[in-house]
Amino acid sequence: MKLSGMNLKLCNATHNGSQASLIISFIENGTTLKPADKTLNNSISLMTKEGLKLERKIRNSAKALIIQDGRMLALKHKDDQDVYYTLPGGTQNAGEALTDAVKREVAEEIGVDVEPLSLEFVNEGVYGEALHRVDFFFLCKYRGMLNHANLHNEQAHEAYEWLEIQDIMEQPLNPSKLRKQIQQLVAGEKTVMYLGNEEHEDSE
Repeated sequence: MKLSGMNLKLCNATHNGSQASLIISFIENGTTLKPADKTLNNSISLMTKEGLKLERKIRNSAKALIIQDGRMLALKHKDDQDVYYTLPGGTQNAGEALTDAVKREVAEEIGVDVEPLSLEFVNEGVYGEALHRVDFFFLCKYRGMLNHANLHNEQAHEAYEWLEIQDIMEQPLNPSKLRKQIQQLVAGEKTVMYLGNEEHEDSE
């Protein structure tokens, strides 16, 4: 998790008739908070739902759904003893098309060349994070490894793995709403593009 441009702000919020002091972290150029960051997530979620004025920004993120031979490429993360997976990709820059963003981010993260084919899913994180996050998931064609990739190694993920799509419901994929939709997409069944707001208790 990048913490550049982070400001801490002490705020008072009224909740159930009592005063609670909440420390809020504003991450101007950060990445998504990990699911394990429950204290900070819950504090931010409480304050936004209480209607308090927060100087939050919207961040677009372009993600790659890379499917080949019945498997899906995913980043593997380890938080203490827990392991979870996410799709590769990251923040869209100003002046950059989403399709260009997903190609660049995948190349920087894992040195893989992809060709975006179609926008399949959209997911939001309206509450619970310092940023209002909007994730765009593109179905991408795997074109191979890049010979001279400029990798931006991050401690947040260890490596990438090819996960069997038939077993994806048992995998800790984040966001979890994607699992069923990916299986239906591969099976040629009807899918839902807009997955709504991602809640931390989602377990679909």
